[in-house]
This record gives sequence, C-alpha cells and structure tokens, in this order.
Amino acid sequence: MKTLKVLTSIALLTVALPFSQIDTVNDSNTVKAATKAGYPTSKYRKGAPKKFSNCKTVNKYYPYGITYNHVSYAKSLDRDKDKMACEAKDMVFKTWMAKN
Repeated sequence: MKTLKVLTSIALLTVALPFSQIDTVNDSNTVKAATKAGYPTSKYRKGAPKKFSNCKTVNKYYPYGITYNHVSYAKSLDRDKDKMACEAKDMVFKTWMAKN
C-alpha cells in the first residue's frame, strides 16, 4: 500500500512540472525553455544573438519577449516603454519578470 502511494505521488509530480522545466525543440537543437510559458524573460538563451534589429528576430529566440534586464534589451525594441521588449499584446510588467 505504501508503494502505491509513493508511485502515485511521483506520477502526480511529473504531471505537475512547470512548462519552464520541459525541453523545447528549436532548429533541430534541444534547448531548455528560457522563460515561464507565456511570459517575457531576462535570461539569455545560449546561442542566441546578443543584438537584434527587430521584434520578429527577437521572437524567434524569445517568443514571449524580453525584459529590461536581458542582455539583448534595447529601448528601440520597447515601443511602449514598459520595461518589456517585443512582448505579447496586453502583457503587463510584473516585478518578478525582471528575474524570470
């Protein structure tokens, strides 16, 4: 009976893992997701360029955008001056995103 409870707990934990812990595939290379699903990130993704010319290229590497703490952040990419560049529509900056 104890073994069944332990196995059930392990199964529930594997289902409940956040999306940021799941590997994603990008251009035939498997990389860790750089952000919580659906939110801009401040973390640099290995292999990504450090400078971007427009949001289309940013979103290839960071689909939810980047925050002002990100190495690639540029004021020219942040049109609405809300500390997030190339973010999804109607996204509102929260302080925890600065270290996401």
